[in-house]
Amino acid sequence: MNIKLFSSLCFLFLSISSFSQNNELLKKVYGQLEKYKTLYPQEKIFVDTDKPYYSTGETIWFKTYLLDGITHLPNAVSTGVYIELINSDNKIIASRNIQIIDGGGKGDFELADSIPAGTYLIRGYSNFMRNFSEDYFFYKEITILDASKEKLSSDIAHTTQVPKSQQSSLSNNKIDVSFFPEGGDLIIGMSSKIAIKAVNNFGNSIEVAGKIFDNENLEITSFKTYGKGLGLVVLKPELGKEYTAKGIYNNQNFEIKLPPALNTGYLLQLRNKQQKGIDVTIKTNLENGLAGLTVVGQMRGEVFCIIKGEEGKTAMRTNVPVDSLADGIAQFT
Repeated sequence: MNIKLFSSLCFLFLSISSFSQNNELLKKVYGQLEKYKTLYPQEKIFVDTDKPYYSTGETIWFKTYLLDGITHLPNAVSTGVYIELINSDNKIIASRNIQIIDGGGKGDFELADSIPAGTYLIRGYSNFMRNFSEDYFFYKEITILDASKEKLSSDIAHTTQVPKSQQSSLSNNKIDVSFFPEGGDLIIGMSSKIAIKAVNNFGNSIEVAGKIFDNENLEITSFKTYGKGLGLVVLKPELGKEYTAKGIYNNQNFEIKLPPALNTGYLLQLRNKQQKGIDVTIKTNLENGLAGLTVVGQMRGEVFCIIKGEEGKTAMRTNVPVDSLADGIAQFT
């Protein structure tokens, strides 16, 4: 793609001063994002524990960090955070209010000898973060073992293996296999990539394999997850069809209904080519094509790209350079 075509589709900028005075769209998008960042500043919290496994009677030592969600610097709104220990019944069994100084704080949970063995959840958040979805809270699973049944060796803190005598009580066949269409939705008559994530009931990645069937029980394609429990499958939904993924894990059958496909809509596909930038492909089956469509790329609240659809076209592709971008997650909307 030549530079002229790229510049007509994607406008890169660092500040409001680089906008064209005639481009009201850029000004509007930038202004709305700046207003949102001012009204709703973001915070990110992280919690580190001294090890992943504990025995009853031990102490969980932890350190927490609270950062600005955009700059990742220790200048967040809050001066304190809540760190909670939650059991498998979703009941808070211990809570600490930790003061944040220079972006960090530390604390501990003392585990009673009588605490039941099992998988527990450490949750962290600030009071300010409660104004938003709990999806932005910090979550981490830890395992507590019964010290009366198994004496933990000194190096268990540095391994991912659970003592064999307790493996049966810490594992079962419950799994979670999720399917995520690229761009958010499946569209009738359009081939889409679907990301797959498979974890067990402890949140650990697992390898699963299976097949996808339609509502007439016809096999459409197969799938498999690999390292980190991730996989990818391509599907072209048909009108009037529903799809189900079926497979076996640890001799247990599982069935998951795939998200229903929309009759019409847009497909947004991204390909990260590292130093060569991000390839962005947009497709639609709407009668008026891509007319009136605008795609905004942002990272940490800063817009780095705006792509405008062209009238009369049902597909377009462009490349977004990444040389000037900081580390982080790029979001296209």
